[in-house]
Amino acid sequence: MKTPTAGPREPDTLRATQSTQSHGEPTNGELFVPSETRMPDNPNGIELLREGRIPAWLRTGGSAGWRFLVVVGVVVVAAGIVMRLRLVLLPMILGLMIAAALSPPARWLMRHGWPNLLATLTSFLAAGTVVIGGGWLVMPSLVEGISEIGPSLGDGYVEVRTWLLASPLGLSESSIQEFETTVIEQVSNFAKTQAPTRAALMLEGLAALMLTMVVSFFYVKDGDMFRRRLVSYFPSDVQEKATTAMTAGWKVLQRYLSAILIVGAVDATLIGIGLAIIGVPLVLPLVMLTFVAALFPLVGAILAGAVAT
Repeated sequence: MKTPTAGPREPDTLRATQSTQSHGEPTNGELFVPSETRMPDNPNGIELLREGRIPAWLRTGGSAGWRFLVVVGVVVVAAGIVMRLRLVLLPMILGLMIAAALSPPARWLMRHGWPNLLATLTSFLAAGTVVIGGGWLVMPSLVEGISEIGPSLGDGYVEVRTWLLASPLGLSESSIQEFETTVIEQVSNFAKTQAPTRAALMLEGLAALMLTMVVSFFYVKDGDMFRRRLVSYFPSDVQEKATTAMTAGWKVLQRYLSAILIVGAVDATLIGIGLAIIGVPLVLPLVMLTFVAALFPLVGAILAGAVAT
């Protein structure tokens, strides 16, 4: 009796493929992993950490966190450098702003044949005349207003003192006098101990003012030379771009200051008219304060309003 012969043997890979098909696993050549050892389709953070993997939200938060710390560190270091070098950096910044405001009239005179030195001196003398003239107009009104406010402050203090004596707080004349004596002594001691500090601050402010004027003067007179010298330190392939960027930045700064001065003049005029109609004292000083405060957006308006009230 003839025994049946075995057919051709199936390859091992074919049997593996059929096995995976029978279990419903992928057949596109992916590595087969038993279902009981697979990670779930949407594993949570704890399961990922157990497997030694970092969740996406943790990676994103960590990268954002260290970038934030770097930015904070840079800001703190920059603030420390500015505070250390404030006697040099602040005059340079203020001088740049003054030069941006005085450069247009000086350049106009230079285009009409004036020498650089004479045009710069004329622009500074005209600006100084405007500032001194404004102070000369404001000072008499300020002194008169202070002389008017002084008695009213004294009368207000007397009224408050009388109310305290008659109030149910039980304050006596001796206790109020003792408090007044203590306040006067504290103020006197503070003034004596802070005298050297105030003197040093005054000298520092005077030096900063002089440095600001010197820097702004040479910015106006030799600004083009400074710009060419600064551009020469850049690589030759980017010098043209650096010149274009500096010129554009200088024009933006000039237009910004022009707009700020116009806004300050309009605000000061309208506020002065309103204060005069209401009958508020110290109209001219408040008008000048409003104009100067316009140079400091947001902060200046708040301070000017606080002084006016």
